[in-house]
Amino acid sequence: SEDEVDIEEIIELDEEYLEEEMI
Repeated sequence: SEDEVDIEEIIELDEEYLEEEMI
């Protein structure tokens, strides 16, 4: 489904967000 594609994009954003949280 198209939702699966959106999840992949969200995962990439989460990785960047986690990096900021670690700082």
